[in-house]
Formats: sequence, structure tokens, C-alpha cells
Amino acid sequence: KINSEEMSEVKQVVWLDGRSLKIKDLKEIGEGKVLVKLAEEGVSNITKCRKALEDMLLESKSNKKSYMKKPLYGVNTGFGSNADEIVEEDELEQLQYNLVLSHSTGVGPALSPERVRRLI
Repeated sequence: KINSEEMSEVKQVVWLDGRSLKIKDLKEIGEGKVLVKLAEEGVSNITKCRKALEDMLLESKSNKKSYMKKPLYGVNTGFGSNADEIVEEDELEQLQYNLVLSHSTGVGPALSPERVRRLI
């Protein structure tokens, strides 16, 4: 969250389109000097990728034999040493939740607001 002092310094918008982000943009994002917005092209790319993923899952689901399911790493399989394990359909949402949860814990000191802005 950018505080009101930082808002008065905002000079431009960095549009996330999936192609044009520069190192200097990350620096300015971290310093709170710019606003970050998702460009229509970015939304379109995310939508296309989501549809492709859903299509792959539907293709996998349509094959009735569970041992023939098409493995999609980290989507319907475990991670790392559990990558060979197919996750059942009714557990897919929990798998994704667990993935986010596992990455939300860390060790060491908290990140500075600048680093958090750059990562988000």
C-alpha cells in the first residue's frame, strides 16, 4: 500500500503487459514512485493461458482411466519428489491453496516494503 506522502510523488503508471517491464520500472515500483496497472494485453494473456490450462485439464478429465490422466506439473500432480503423483480432481483446489500457503511462510527477517512492491 502506498501512503499519501508517496502518492503525491507518483508521476507515471507502469503498465504490466507481459513484455515491456524494465529494471528501472522495478526500481521505481519499489520506491513507490509509480502506480502499477494491468494492461488489457496482460489481461488477455492471462485469460488465454487460463483457458489453455482449463482445456488441458478437461482433455485429461475426459479420459476415464485415471492412470491415463495427462499430468500437468503442479496443476494435477504433486511437486518436486511428488511430481509423479496424480492429484484427484476433488483435491485440485486444495493443492493450489497449499502451494500458495507453503510459499507464504518464510525464514529470516521480513522484506522491506520496497522489495515487497517489486515482488508483487
